[in-house]
Amino acid sequence: MNKPLPSDPAARATSDSTGSVPQDGFADLVPELGVSSIQASLPFWRDLLGFELAYDRPDARFAYLVRGRLQVMLCELNGRWETAEMQRPFGRGVNFQMVVDRIDPMLRALGDANWPLYEQPN
Repeated sequence: MNKPLPSDPAARATSDSTGSVPQDGFADLVPELGVSSIQASLPFWRDLLGFELAYDRPDARFAYLVRGRLQVMLCELNGRWETAEMQRPFGRGVNFQMVVDRIDPMLRALGDANWPLYEQPN
């Protein structure tokens, strides 16, 4: 039987982790994105964009992802860091520039998943 996940934000933040520090160390700046569901967000980042899990804290519903020199953290919303009411879509107005060696596999995976792009890359 699965144990219930902690709901207290402080308990979530101090929960055990699996994995390790990214192979090339931590980037100097890593965005942490609040997500409504870590389980729904991970397939997008891993399967479509090609990121790998460096480490996670399952009870905290937190994941640290890497793809080459790119790093991003995902954390399921928990009420601890939200400074105002969160409304979908989250991240309005934020843009991420990623430098990748080949964009075609990412675009193909997004297309195969019928994932809409706001603007095509040029």
